Amino acid sequence: TSNAKKHPNLGLFKFLDHISDRQLNELLKNETNQTAALIIDYLPEEKAADILKKLDGNKAAEIMLKISTVHKLSYKQHSVISTRLFDKVIEIRDQEKEETMGLDNILPILEKLPVSDQKRYIQQIKASGSTLGEILEEQFLTVDQIPDLDDEVIKEGTDLITTSTLLEALIGFDEKIVDKILAGRPKREQKLIKMELDEIKDNEGSEKAKSYLLSSLRKAHSLHSEA
Repeated sequence: TSNAKKHPNLGLFKFLDHISDRQLNELLKNETNQTAALIIDYLPEEKAADILKKLDGNKAAEIMLKISTVHKLSYKQHSVISTRLFDKVIEIRDQEKEETMGLDNILPILEKLPVSDQKRYIQQIKASGSTLGEILEEQFLTVDQIPDLDDEVIKEGTDLITTSTLLEALIGFDEKIVDKILAGRPKREQKLIKMELDEIKDNEGSEKAKSYLLSSLRKAHSLHSEA
């Protein structure tokens, strides 16, 4: 539950219930400590604490001091700040929607890049300040994230991949990635693939097989995320 019950005027900020964490972080950018305090004071305690933990220590302390004084602001002051923030949220959503539409243009290109380069390109897009970078980081699975995937996702994502294709895909991958991918396969198959990997001198393997593996894992991961 939110903290609106503490100060009746915080009801003006009810629109904050309907924005994502990414939008909330964007909303807090370039705001004064007083405005940030109003936003954070409205949020549920756990969410407020999470945001404060991510801030610089001094900044967080200054905002917390301001939180202790928000009840002194008049209804008109609350209303003016609320109206401005609401307009800002609309702008953030519109910009995000526009950039998300561009996602359909970027994804096919990103998927064709070597799997080892995909994360670097996403980081460059993110570094440009585009919201699209954060969306890609959240939604587009890269090879370094494989060890953190749920075992069920790995199983579903590799079930239809033949042993020979899987072998080609795993060449050159980090041991943690290989172990994670093979964990759901029969023990005998695991040993055979690892033996062949040890004997292969090629350090790159098949980029086509790697792309196929990542594409299958992305589909399985997406289905699990929606469930």
